[in-house]
Amino acid sequence: MPPLTLLAKTLAPLPAIHGDSLPLSPRLHPRYSLLVAESWGAIDIKSWRTTPAMPRRTATDQDVEAGRAVFAVGGVPVELDLPFPAVVREEEVGEETAVIVIQAERLDDGTVAVGFRLLDGGTGIATLADIEILTEPDDRFR
Repeated sequence: MPPLTLLAKTLAPLPAIHGDSLPLSPRLHPRYSLLVAESWGAIDIKSWRTTPAMPRRTATDQDVEAGRAVFAVGGVPVELDLPFPAVVREEEVGEETAVIVIQAERLDDGTVAVGFRLLDGGTGIATLADIEILTEPDDRFR
């Protein structure tokens, strides 16, 4: 099972990710098995630095509702400068998706989960190992 699919299946049953009060769709992105939030709009790549994010603290349900986080599972925040551009890779698919990472937390099993915004709208979850961290958007963001 690809890492993104495994993480999505691990996190999907948690009510904080797609609970009754959140405007999230239970559908998964067909190529990356990403939980997609229908109501989170597109990101203007020229102003990616202003994307709301969760710097250095554990996300709450309120952060998810406010659009600063993608999931709220009580993990330990990972010291990263958020937000930042990244490329999500899924080895078995071989395709890449440009994203803006807004959250990073270490889960109980030691996995570092990252929450991100898709450029054309929506959100996703991946492991830190499944993303390429960038300092600036590159040609893949066009």
